[in-house]
This record gives sequence, C-alpha cells and structure tokens, in this order.
Amino acid sequence: MSFESIEKEYYRKWFEEGLKDQALLMVEKAYKDYPEHHEQLLLDLIMLYGQLKQVDKCKSYFNHALDKGYWYPSPYLNDILFTHDYQEETVRWEELSKNLRKKPFIKVVKPINYKPTRAMPLVVSLHGWGEDLELFSKFWKSDLIDEDYVHLMVESSQQIGYKHFSWNDRERAFKDVEKAIKDLKGRYAIGDIIFTGFSQGATLAIDMAANSKLKNIKGFIALCPDLPESIKDQELELKGTIITGDLDHAYESQVKLKDYLGCDFEVVKDFGHWFPEDLSERLSRALRKIRNNS
Repeated sequence: MSFESIEKEYYRKWFEEGLKDQALLMVEKAYKDYPEHHEQLLLDLIMLYGQLKQVDKCKSYFNHALDKGYWYPSPYLNDILFTHDYQEETVRWEELSKNLRKKPFIKVVKPINYKPTRAMPLVVSLHGWGEDLELFSKFWKSDLIDEDYVHLMVESSQQIGYKHFSWNDRERAFKDVEKAIKDLKGRYAIGDIIFTGFSQGATLAIDMAANSKLKNIKGFIALCPDLPESIKDQELELKGTIITGDLDHAYESQVKLKDYLGCDFEVVKDFGHWFPEDLSERLSRALRKIRNNS
C-alpha cells in the first residue's frame, strides 16, 4: 500500500471519525515504514499525542522535529505551544521561527508550444495555506497548461513554518504576485491572464481576478475556496470555475459564492478539502471554458 493511501486512511479516522487512538497506531507504523515522509509524520505524531494529552511522547517527537529544524505553523500546535508542559520546546520553536525568508519564490515553466513571436496566455497558480511549491506543484498539473500556457507558480513571502507559507496579508500577497507577473512580462510576451489556486490560494485567485489592476485578466479557477472578504459588496460576474468536494468544510458558502459570481461549479462526490485525482482533466476543462468564452 502506498504512503498516500495510508495517509488518507488515518486522516479519515482522525478527522472524520474522531478515532484518534486508531489513527495514532497507523501513524506510528507509517513512521517506521516510510522514513522519507518523516517531515509530515512527525507533525502528525506531535498533534495526535498533544490532543491525547500524552505529554512525554509528544515532547519526545517535538524535540526530535526541532533537532531537525522542523518548526511547524503555530495553528497546528495549539494544544502544546505556550503551555506549562512545553515551555522549553516553545522557546526552541520561537528561536527557529525567527529565521524567516523575506521574498517570494517564483517558478516559471514555458509551454511545449511556446512561440516567442506571439503573446502566450499566462496561468498564475497559488498554493494553499501552510503549503510550499514543492508540495503544491505535485498536484497542480494539466496537460493543457503544459502545452499552451506560460505557467507562473508563486510561493508566498509570508513564511509561517519551516516549509509552510500563507497569503494572510492580502496587500503583501497582491504585491508579491503582481510583481512576479510584471517581471515575467519583461522576459516573455504575455497575453491573457488566468488566476488559479487551491484553498487560501483559490480565494486569492478570485480576489485578484476581481480586483487586480493588471490588464487582460480573463478569469479564474479556484479549488476549494472561501469567499474573499473584498468582493462581498461588489457587483461581479467573473468567468471561471469553482471546483470543490461535497464534503468540503466550506461547501455551503462555496455554493453561495458560485451563485454570487455566476461562474461554473464542479463538485467531486464524497470528497473533501484536497486535490482530486482527476484534477488535471478538471483544470484543462475549466481553461477551455474560459478560452472559448473570451
């Protein structure tokens, strides 16, 4: 069985069924069997032992993670950070968290059918809260993007963990992404712009499609977004697609967002807040709709 299958199963027991003891047994076994995934598994062990109030075990794994330089985002550690039992570990975590990167990381991929003599459409892709491009780019793929679109992926400058980034500061997020696009236009002939993203990055994609001052914005593709606060009082009709699962925690608000924007809406049955297996096909289909409606 693959690690991804095991991870999906223990997350189901943990978050959907509330069977933390059973989930913990699976995580412990995975920690022994999959050393290449220790970064994620250490976090899961720390969180589970913290929630189960097993202080000694939690401290042991927490210190092991800190020894490796792994400082995880504070919302994941609400049960232990700044509490009496974890004072020394909190000090160590705070010291590591001071070493923040100040600039965004940019990745650009030229399409297979790239022609420098004509303007190429641009897809801008934005990761979710707590992710980095290494994780995000494993899932955010499309044959159509690979063939016909300059692909700009932006990793936020807002670091919240050793390999974790967010878009919490909207003004800074706009600045990072717009600068990356403007810099790209100095190197490539860019035509239409489509913003895409997952989770918090999806929310930002909608926000930027509605409010960025850049020219030639044609639409958005948003996987599992929330409603951007900035558009609540605007009269909008944006070209784009919301993709979500019917088990997503924000599903009801996503339905309202779809009605509000007048956009397309794709629902993955019996699926939650994550990347569906057929995401590549869904991204390509959504891009074709935007292109055909331009």
